[in-house]
Amino acid sequence: MGEEGNATLGTLQSLVAARFYIVTRQRNAWHSTTSNDYQGPTSLAASFWDARMAAERWRTQGSQFTIQEIPGLVFGGESARYALVDFHNNNSFEAWVGKPSKYLKVGTPLQKVIDGFTWWFSLENWRPFKPASSSLVLRALRDDEQPERATPGHSFRAWSSVFYGPDTFISWHEHPGRHRSTGTIRIVRSFQRANRVTQEES
Repeated sequence: MGEEGNATLGTLQSLVAARFYIVTRQRNAWHSTTSNDYQGPTSLAASFWDARMAAERWRTQGSQFTIQEIPGLVFGGESARYALVDFHNNNSFEAWVGKPSKYLKVGTPLQKVIDGFTWWFSLENWRPFKPASSSLVLRALRDDEQPERATPGHSFRAWSSVFYGPDTFISWHEHPGRHRSTGTIRIVRSFQRANRVTQEES
């Protein structure tokens, strides 16, 4: 977005690790196979309830859904917050190797920070592998969205849809998730060290 984008988004003021939810719809495809579909930023929810409501909006005959709890980063500016998740990788952001002094200092233009994580601007910041473009889901958070913090050792969960009829809400079967938060929390700790702040302050 250039300098205009930088001015619009403001500057980085805070960075926290939080828990988000990705909704995926499975649809019947050819030859008894299924296709997975998720709707980009609208698939990213800040609470399990919001994820369930997204599935209700997308339900069609023959659809099945999964909800995956996933760690993510919340970049806070003066007047806006942005959530970013690395969805496809089990250990989200483990391959991000950007320089904290360049991307994680308070006062850095928020657009520069976001560009430093999104693959199309920052190929050099991902080692040893680069995430697919569809793995990185970014969206602005509303003021009323307050995702829970992602803490070390948290056991992430996943849910599969269960249908009891077209006129009833979807039920959900919980099972262990596949994501871990060590890569995400590592980045937040790098932010804390770069700015000499404690976890409570960030």
